[in-house]
Amino acid sequence: MREVILSYWNSFFIDLISPHREDITAISTLIVAIFAVILARVAWKQNRDARILQRAYLEVRFGGVRDTTTGELMGRVDFKNVGHLPAQKLRWLVRLDSGGLRWRPPKIKNKDLMGESVIPIGAEWPRVSNAIHDPGDAGGVYLYV
Repeated sequence: MREVILSYWNSFFIDLISPHREDITAISTLIVAIFAVILARVAWKQNRDARILQRAYLEVRFGGVRDTTTGELMGRVDFKNVGHLPAQKLRWLVRLDSGGLRWRPPKIKNKDLMGESVIPIGAEWPRVSNAIHDPGDAGGVYLYV
């Protein structure tokens, strides 16, 4: 039985494959090159997606507007790092203003922003705004970050 299989194998290899050995090698090389390009593209996409997922994400929660013992109003917000890396070079501005219906937040310049901070993974960082005296009938109080 073994000899029959070997004779068929030899006839198959010698009659069909040997005359086209260079063609089969070229086609096989092309297929391997195509798969290498596909795998490189998949690796590039996975690397890009991993960079997106492995970063700091900040959640900013409204902490309220409260009055102080001197009668001033102060706003509070809580920054929380819900990402997978520390939040670095964080610059912030928390301000409380009063105004009417047409009030809009002012343009903020880089020099108005506070220092560069780092928030570790999972840490919360409360920030308070400036204090404003009795807004009276100004039309509302606005806290912006």
